[in-house]
Amino acid sequence: MKKRENELKDKIKTIITNNNDIINNLYFTVKKYAQELNVEQYMDDNKNYIFTNDLKGLSGAVYHKIVFIFKIAYIIEIQKYLKIKLPIVLDYPSGREVDQKNIEDIMNILNRDFKEKQIIIASIYEDYHFENISKIEIKKELFRGE
Repeated sequence: MKKRENELKDKIKTIITNNNDIINNLYFTVKKYAQELNVEQYMDDNKNYIFTNDLKGLSGAVYHKIVFIFKIAYIIEIQKYLKIKLPIVLDYPSGREVDQKNIEDIMNILNRDFKEKQIIIASIYEDYHFENISKIEIKKELFRGE
């Protein structure tokens, strides 16, 4: 029964991915940014890779860069297809085993390719080199535990 279920899942993926412009664009966007951030070797060369839910096998900076790539690729395609503007939200990009070079690479992508987008960054650092910044500083606790 499990074998048949897997066969059907594979067949559905094949039908969805064949000649699907959104899937093709999404895959090529992921691949483009993966090359730029030097994580392409950690990706599967198959278009179905964009359906993966197994990124936990990746470690540290590689994991966080690939998650970032997936987020921006999905934002790009959703905006194109639905014709809506979506913000990019990053939660503390300077942490989580990501070194300064990787942070700069990510911020360069945002500055170059998403200059006209709303970018929300939750961080204790201020040196991300964006123009026209609106800064909201939280002086005390945002939530108070009882």
